[in-house]
Amino acid sequence: MAVFARASESDVERRNDFPLIRGRILEASVSKDWETARREWEYQRLISEEDEDFVDQCELCNQVGLRANYLIVNPETGRSFRVGSTCVTRFLILRGTTSSEETSELVKRAAEENTALRRLHALVGKVFDMPTYGELTQFRAAAEKVLGTLDNTLVSAEKWERFTKLLLGPTPTARAVQQLRTVLFDPGKVRTRVPRRREPTQQELAWAQTVRPKKSRAKTTLVRSKGERPGEDL
Repeated sequence: MAVFARASESDVERRNDFPLIRGRILEASVSKDWETARREWEYQRLISEEDEDFVDQCELCNQVGLRANYLIVNPETGRSFRVGSTCVTRFLILRGTTSSEETSELVKRAAEENTALRRLHALVGKVFDMPTYGELTQFRAAAEKVLGTLDNTLVSAEKWERFTKLLLGPTPTARAVQQLRTVLFDPGKVRTRVPRRREPTQQELAWAQTVRPKKSRAKTTLVRSKGERPGEDL
């Protein structure tokens, strides 16, 4: 993996300089023609801040303060860069796309998928036990973001295998995979529980006791009428 030292002040000043980015892409590509070279690269995965492979500086333009890395790889040269979304969408046309707009859409989907996967990991233990209806619904909605559908007839074997490994680990048990299938494709068989009602805190109880009861509509009308105004005769 290509690794660059933290940028000097001069590099930071040039972080949006197209020649700097073009030079690094051309040096790591097979073709030395820019239009061809920028189409050689493919998106591999998104690296979050929590991952040990994360770097906070774009390896193409030297921009610092990244919140996530988009790992792009050149299959022909084996070179890779951890970059920010701006460099990908402005300068590259990734494999599998035909335009900058399609590349931008791919990057957007990758970010949404990463967010959904984090949500799935937070909920998987609960849905495998006895989830609330809300937890089950949230889990299935996040899974749809990753799979693209909750119709099991439309999920390819390759996509399903990738999904189970991302969620359950590289060697999930058959029982866990079957349980996941039930949760996603046959949720009516999943036993759910009623969420425990939260007891009010002492502060909330005290506040409730100090709130004055709302006047009825009839009483409010009377108070506003001339006969009920202080200092006037009935």
